[in-house]
Amino acid sequence: MFAENYQPIVPENEDNNNRVVVEIFAQDPDTRVYGPPFGFALPQGCTVPACAEFSLQYNSGAAGGNGSATIRTSTNFDREARKEYFLPIVMWDMNNGQNNPESQTATNTLTIVIGDKNDNKHSPGHQEITFNNFDGKFGDVEIGRVYAEDADDWDLPDKTFTYVSPEIYKNYFSVDGESGKITIKKGVPATQNNEPYKFEVDVYDKAFKNTETCTVAVTVKDLPDEALKKAGSVRLTGISAEEFIAAGGPSKPGIEPPPSKMQKFRAEVARLLQYPGPDNIEIVGLIDGPNYLDVRFSGHASPYVTASQMESTVMLNAKSIEDAAGIKIGQVPINLCMEEKFSIGCYVDEVASAEPLVIDANGTSLTTVKLASQAKDGCPSKEFPEPVVCSGDYCFNGGTCVQDDWSKLSCRCLPGFDGQRCQQRRHSFDGNSIAFYKGLSPCTQGRTSIEFITLEPDGLIMFSGPVIDIDPNNSPQDFMTLELKNGYPHFRLNLGVGEVALSLDGLNEQSDVKMPALNDGQWHRIDIDRDFQDVTLTVDHCKYATADANGTVTDWTPCLTQGRVPGGDVLLNVQSLLQLGGRYPRTSPPSFPTGVPTKGFKGCLKNLFHNSILYDLYYKPILNWNSGTNGCPTEERICRENDPVPFCGVQASCQSSWNGEVVEACTCNPGWRGAKCDQAAPVMDLGSKSFLQWELSSNQIQDAERMASFQLMFRSREHNGSLFAMTNAAQNQIDLELLNGHLRLRYNLGQGEHHLALDKATASDGAWHEARVERFGSELQLTLDAGEGRTYNYMQIDEDVDVLFKALPYISAGGRVPTMASPSVDQISKDLVKTCVRDIRFNGQWLPMTQAQNSEAGPGIKLLSAPNVAEGCTRNDCYQVDCTDGRFCYPLWGAYECRCLAGTRLDASGVCVSACDPNPCFNNVPCSIVDNNVKCQCPPDFTGQFCNIGLVSEDEDDTPVAAIVGSVLAVLLILILVALIFLYITCRRKNDNEKNILEVDPDDDFIRENVMYYDEEGAGEEDHEAYDITLLQKMNSETLNRPYMNAPKEDEMTRRNEPRLDRPDVGSFIDSRIRDTENDDDPFKDVPMEFNYEGGNSDAGSLSSLNTSSSGGSQDYDYLNEWGPKFARLADMYGAGQNLES
Repeated sequence: MFAENYQPIVPENEDNNNRVVVEIFAQDPDTRVYGPPFGFALPQGCTVPACAEFSLQYNSGAAGGNGSATIRTSTNFDREARKEYFLPIVMWDMNNGQNNPESQTATNTLTIVIGDKNDNKHSPGHQEITFNNFDGKFGDVEIGRVYAEDADDWDLPDKTFTYVSPEIYKNYFSVDGESGKITIKKGVPATQNNEPYKFEVDVYDKAFKNTETCTVAVTVKDLPDEALKKAGSVRLTGISAEEFIAAGGPSKPGIEPPPSKMQKFRAEVARLLQYPGPDNIEIVGLIDGPNYLDVRFSGHASPYVTASQMESTVMLNAKSIEDAAGIKIGQVPINLCMEEKFSIGCYVDEVASAEPLVIDANGTSLTTVKLASQAKDGCPSKEFPEPVVCSGDYCFNGGTCVQDDWSKLSCRCLPGFDGQRCQQRRHSFDGNSIAFYKGLSPCTQGRTSIEFITLEPDGLIMFSGPVIDIDPNNSPQDFMTLELKNGYPHFRLNLGVGEVALSLDGLNEQSDVKMPALNDGQWHRIDIDRDFQDVTLTVDHCKYATADANGTVTDWTPCLTQGRVPGGDVLLNVQSLLQLGGRYPRTSPPSFPTGVPTKGFKGCLKNLFHNSILYDLYYKPILNWNSGTNGCPTEERICRENDPVPFCGVQASCQSSWNGEVVEACTCNPGWRGAKCDQAAPVMDLGSKSFLQWELSSNQIQDAERMASFQLMFRSREHNGSLFAMTNAAQNQIDLELLNGHLRLRYNLGQGEHHLALDKATASDGAWHEARVERFGSELQLTLDAGEGRTYNYMQIDEDVDVLFKALPYISAGGRVPTMASPSVDQISKDLVKTCVRDIRFNGQWLPMTQAQNSEAGPGIKLLSAPNVAEGCTRNDCYQVDCTDGRFCYPLWGAYECRCLAGTRLDASGVCVSACDPNPCFNNVPCSIVDNNVKCQCPPDFTGQFCNIGLVSEDEDDTPVAAIVGSVLAVLLILILVALIFLYITCRRKNDNEKNILEVDPDDDFIRENVMYYDEEGAGEEDHEAYDITLLQKMNSETLNRPYMNAPKEDEMTRRNEPRLDRPDVGSFIDSRIRDTENDDDPFKDVPMEFNYEGGNSDAGSLSSLNTSSSGGSQDYDYLNEWGPKFARLADMYGAGQNLES
């Protein structure tokens, strides 16, 4: 290999004929016996361009006889034509003039760079910058460089850069005068409506003594943590980050350059996901590798979709994306956990750097998150979430994460998402649909469970394995399948060496059917438990196992089977996504593994758990792909879930049966009770030496012998005590308790005392919690709140433990008491004080809290005793608490904190300081506290809470001067044209025999065609017949207060000048009224009237004043009602039917 890292440079546009470029030497890590002398030569028949432009001269005596090679030029060079050459050089050792068979030969590549000269004049350029401000953390960072179109690229020392306009954006950006680098300040707000910040920079080249004005457009985006946590991954081959973001052509001011490969990629993915446009796809991170580029990308409309959604979109449409964007997809998704080198499990630890990643590509630059990913040993799902904070991936589907005063996390979900973290728990498949989800995390131990309902006997429920043909000898053979075959589950697992197949048929050891086929229209559950290579398959908690009267199981075979995976591998390492509903591609599936059914699942799936994490089964539809239906439409219809009041009520969940389409069960949400779950459950406060004791009937006890559950809500500051306890005749107990502030289930099913604990979850912190215990024979499950990760634990079926637990009729909460009716408070142990409880249930039935509530309880349940238990749950935490240093007391139920007053904050030293320290206002403008809130004193050109929103004035608008001048001239021309037309029309009217509308011939049809009817009240009400112009006729003195509706026949002279009723002529009518007025000889009728107020008592007359004068007396407006319904409201306004003088 080369003795050093040679980096020769050959200047352009010089006489380079036979010029020495570099002398190279070799080195060999082997001993000297197998090393020098070295030989050098160009490859025989070399066809690369460098072999034609350069020559090699071998120097055998150089370097003390070790040999060297001199590289010379054979021609002149122009950097604008080619920037670098790659010269292959063949090198070999033991070059002693003999063809030594032990000699080793290798080819090394010498990179020769063509130097640049400033021999081209620059022209205006345009720089397009995208700044992804991750979680608001980035600021005061370089985001790119001003771009000037220039064939030279080593002439930066000859250039200077000067910011020009608009002046206001100097507060956002700065431009370095020597390098042209652009720096964005911290706090610059995101751009709105796809309108970037635009500004101009003058670029001066001293070599040519010319200045060109270049433009810059900066798009600022707020990139939340959710975008990173839910970003998909794809590996592109044969491309770099710079090539990916570079525009497809020159970037010049005012000219939109051809889109980059990145823009095309975003546009095509957005199209496939049926988003409005490429702005809905964000490039979160780029990682360059050797001849590949890893792209992290996310998609959103309002909420961000999951990473698996993004990755499956690319996987299903790889060809169309490659064609549209001009890229080559090498791998999707990117899985770093493909090697069998971990002992516990594998997970990817991804860290976002505090410093952004900036990629500049001459005319285009991207600033985004700098990521570092590494595969690590472990199975962190058991401690999820870690840390306990509102991270971007905690809530799904637009849910809002809330961390309360007790650090408890919860999600506020949109309608239709019923998981604790807003997951979609159900998904429906039609037999020809497949949806894709995050691959199963590889762990040596854990459980995968899923529930389903179907009427079809066959169908593939779940598949995890290759989606393309692989070579089983050189690629991982890991796969997993779960299907229904003749109504029973069939499971296969291969961890890389060999497979195990587990099947159930519902038969016992005597071949009798004990478990019916599972395609019965009922919900069923399948559990797959793994302990390294040992696998157990269980259906419905194996409730069909045969047990004797003592609870000892004699036959597990109908519903439980076990096996062991051959070979030494212990992790399921699968490159592709998890598939539900079928196998992709269905029409031409890969040849390995064989035997996977092509028939898909038809029905609904729900509650997919893997290693204690509940999957979100929501899948956004992809163009031209059948992914099934979100939710379970059949169950939604049966349960009337979309009705204003569902079958089970608003505060309840519903489970249906498809066999007869009936509601099978309604379960009230925690804290609610009643037939429709519309009654809030009461809250009880446990004092010292308090407990609640209930008595159960024999039927209740019998129903709970094999399977039982109990749950309650509680809040406590007590670290130790019994929450709920039950005992059998052997004095064995099942006791849910607080131990050292954590939830623990202590139980004895006949084989000694055991424990099931949630040691990673805090329970005695004063917050409300929901605890639930479920027992299925010898299997137990313990959940707290969300019931995932650190708040979930289970004990799988123990075949050596009896499945029956016949409790005594007395159960208790709040303390452990003897199993007798109404024991004394002095007999209590594990007294749980400083605790409130609510909504306690046993086997799904609500337990009464007071004697009065016994009448509301279910059959066979009665409250016996509740000493020292009071209704309500209040604490006066701040009573007589005096917080100093300007703080106030904040109650935390059983505790308190002295918190900083509004307008102040707690600094690192624990002192309350002003919220203006440090100054949060942009550009450090004056800050003050007004009404306990930060108030920034904005300069004239800025607004917003922190004065970081600039207002570009009109004289700083980036509209070109030529465009402004052109617009002004166009407006002036239009005004002149309008004025000429107006003068023309006016003159023509004056010359038209001085006629006006009052003198037109009422029979002139040509003129009448221009008369418009104005009798409509609103759009479309063209009721021409309902308007009678005779209502405006002149009245005589006898009918002053009444319209002239029907003139007498003898008054023909009065009427002859009235308009014709079949064709009303308003002009003639008004002309007649004017003449009547001029000839009026009654002076009293012309007395002016004052209309100085409105309302019911106004002197303003009616429309009859158009016909005649008014007297000072009162007027009767009832006649307006005779004009039809259109004038009824006007009549009401003027007090029709009222005595206005009264």
